[in-house]
Amino acid sequence: MVTVCLPDNHHAERSYCIDTIFGEFLGISYQVRFDDAKSLDGSCWVVTTAHGTTLAVEDHFFSKIPAESGYLDARYLPETVFSASTPCLPGCDVPVLYGHSAYHATHDTIRFGGDIFASCFFMLTRWEEYVKTERDPHGRFPASASLAYQNGFLSLPVVDIYVDMLWNMLAELGIEGERKTHLPRLFLTHDVDDLYFWNSAAQLFRVTAGDLLKRRDGGLAAARVREFLRVKKGAQKDPWDTFDLLMDLSESIGAQSRFYFMSGGVTAYDNRYSINDPRAVELMAKIRQRGHVIGIHASYNSYNDPEQFRKEKVLLEETCGCEITEGRQHYLRFEVPATWRVWEENGMQTDATCGYADCAGFRCGTGKAFYAFDILKREQLAIRERPLVMMDSSLFDYQCYEADERSAFWKGIMQSGSDITLLWHNSYTAHLDEYIEMIGHARAQ
Repeated sequence: MVTVCLPDNHHAERSYCIDTIFGEFLGISYQVRFDDAKSLDGSCWVVTTAHGTTLAVEDHFFSKIPAESGYLDARYLPETVFSASTPCLPGCDVPVLYGHSAYHATHDTIRFGGDIFASCFFMLTRWEEYVKTERDPHGRFPASASLAYQNGFLSLPVVDIYVDMLWNMLAELGIEGERKTHLPRLFLTHDVDDLYFWNSAAQLFRVTAGDLLKRRDGGLAAARVREFLRVKKGAQKDPWDTFDLLMDLSESIGAQSRFYFMSGGVTAYDNRYSINDPRAVELMAKIRQRGHVIGIHASYNSYNDPEQFRKEKVLLEETCGCEITEGRQHYLRFEVPATWRVWEENGMQTDATCGYADCAGFRCGTGKAFYAFDILKREQLAIRERPLVMMDSSLFDYQCYEADERSAFWKGIMQSGSDITLLWHNSYTAHLDEYIEMIGHARAQ
């Protein structure tokens, strides 16, 4: 048991930090007191162990901001990012967003100048995205606008590193007990934007017209016609019917595939198939029979429309015959904190949207699931975010790595020690060999 004395302001935000770090990530017993005197006149987060030893983490964020005005202002974004290292985390320079790198220790006290609590709050709540106005053509906050990308630490699970740093400082002070054991997990997810490539004769006409008129390749057009006919006769699988392969690969490492299906929408980006299509119903039954997971891939405009989301969830549950508790927004459209509210209001348990399209990495500073926080209503939510860390098109289409560079990048991500949620579409077949390599790498680890 530790006692955490906090400055007597911003109660909800401070409690969220402590609950998430001590309760969720460390898994240790704690009690909280709001007391300016015991928090060193409101200037520190003070953690006292059962032995009376004390860790003081300087407060360089909440104590500087009047509680009534709030922090949702560009003035309160980190001005600089500095590298901090402590004897309790040797060989690791971690970017800290608020404070300074001063570290002072005696036999019974440690004082650290880096405000790791405010840094965690910044990364987990994504309030940066509410304050900054940059958006891409799909209305998404881009990785390139984030502090993590601009300062070169998007590929680091910095929140996990802060938690390790905090624990090691407490261990140095003789804390009793053990922290929660965490073995990194790999979550394999598949957004089903399309069921099949050869949906109709009209699709054949569009594709072969492109082969002839744009690519001027009659041989390719003829090959497409032959493939279309073989698929329709059942002589070969549709090229986007990779569902069995994806499940086989997941099962080879003792994991589940999580297939997120679309079931509605009102834009041109939606409705590429009907969830009532007998092929979709049969496929979902097979997925459930094999012990994998069905979730929702909520439509393009549903990210801030609770009624549209509700319609899609109800239809999907009625069609697949099971409760839907997790999923991801189409096109990774996400708005802080509106999307979390939409999901919570519709009884969802876990969202897996919070990753960047234009760059793989730790958008929330961790790959581990955590409870979301509503920065407008200033309260913790019941919905959990399991952040998306890597997506197929990010690695191959947006970041445009050479093969060796790309392989080194994703291996580094997978060896970070955090949980990794990976998105590989059933229709993303151009580099399927590399997905198989990723699974082999996970198996070897």
